[in-house]
Amino acid sequence: MKVTKEAVFERARSGLLWAGNLIENYQGSNEKLETRTPIDDSIIGFIADGDAQDVDAAVSVARKTFSDGCWQGLSPQERKQVMLRWAQLIELHQEELAALDCVDAGKPITECLNTDMPATIETFLLVCRSTGQNVWKSCADRSSGVGVDCT
Repeated sequence: MKVTKEAVFERARSGLLWAGNLIENYQGSNEKLETRTPIDDSIIGFIADGDAQDVDAAVSVARKTFSDGCWQGLSPQERKQVMLRWAQLIELHQEELAALDCVDAGKPITECLNTDMPATIETFLLVCRSTGQNVWKSCADRSSGVGVDCT
């Protein structure tokens, strides 16, 4: 189901906009910080107020995920397909993502839609177009075309 920008704004106004638990079954700190929009200083959601235990848990999950070889085991072509799919999803949902960015950062929606979303999608596509053994190893600077190390 596609979420409209109006629904995103409504969720933000009602304070129901937050990511929830990113680490499955983790029972860490329940402390939350308010997230306020710079537009009118109203609460748009809550984020976890992580402590050292939360950071350790997140690092542990990240290390385990990296070490399991799922991403490492993919060929450059397979990684490229994942990144292309991600770019497609961003493009498909760019109106909702722009609305979130607008509310969270207090930026004009036109800037989010006309600048931020296209730049984000283009960044993913630049990585996908890069050549070599590792799609992250080199990508071209848009203005000069010079390869830069992106690792």
